[in-house]
Amino acid sequence: MIDRRQYAEERREQLTFLNSILGGFAFTISLACLQMTDPRMAINISAPFIILLAIAGYQKFPPSIQALREQAKADPKAKELEAHISSTDYGLWPLFKYFSPFVYGYGFFTTVLIFPEAMNNLINN
Repeated sequence: MIDRRQYAEERREQLTFLNSILGGFAFTISLACLQMTDPRMAINISAPFIILLAIAGYQKFPPSIQALREQAKADPKAKELEAHISSTDYGLWPLFKYFSPFVYGYGFFTTVLIFPEAMNNLINN
């Protein structure tokens, strides 16, 4: 059904990309934008690049899980395995446990994107 080693490697690549590259970069860009004279303009210029990185992160979703989801449509055992993996590796608790740099960085970016002046006042005062 699924090769555990291959899945572990694919998931490690996804975690590394989302946490190190997307989360870290989104956080850093957000802080840099808050230091500009016009944070709204700066974050709006940066937003397309961050969104493209998020799309690239979505494309890094493990292919073995994608294949398992297709297999789960016809095989009850595959469906059970997919449900177990989804709850243990991609549920709410694992989201904060394994993806916390991504959640924090991307969340901070989203907050600055929506409320640039309020975040600028919060950070710079």
